[in-house]
Amino acid sequence: MIYGDLIAVEFAVLDALAADQQLKAWGIEPESLPGLSKHDELARLFRRHPAAGLYTPRGTFERSQDGNIQYECGRILILAAGANYRSPSAPRAGGPKLPGANHIISRCAQIITATWPEPTGNIADIKPKNWSLVWCNRQIAVCVLEIETKLARPLPPSPQEIKTYGASYE
Repeated sequence: MIYGDLIAVEFAVLDALAADQQLKAWGIEPESLPGLSKHDELARLFRRHPAAGLYTPRGTFERSQDGNIQYECGRILILAAGANYRSPSAPRAGGPKLPGANHIISRCAQIITATWPEPTGNIADIKPKNWSLVWCNRQIAVCVLEIETKLARPLPPSPQEIKTYGASYE
């Protein structure tokens, strides 16, 4: 598949995550997590799926060694909310009913690695890098998974090449 930009890749990643049965089983309703009410911003974000995408538009552009391909490099961030198992008031182990945010993030990384084990289409590289805790209270934790993405785009011919070889030069 050919992706137009990093946002299209983000939607493909979210589709892959939404299709996973384990993540569906872990779908978090606001009332299922202590500390979240159905009116919270985070509760609305994680209402149906425990993972939600967030694209960071700080991409860079690089050229290949031969100069014929331009790479759009950027990060896609995946947020996940789950039980905070480091808290003294929380249970000690994750389970199928109330997973920890780190369990969800680990599952997301596994899905991404399994879906794109090697470059495909114009995705030159997609790898889960690292994750970190971004917010927590005594009952819940929100973690973020950073996914490094690199899209390949052939460069159009230069005006000189068009003049020399014609408009159909590829």
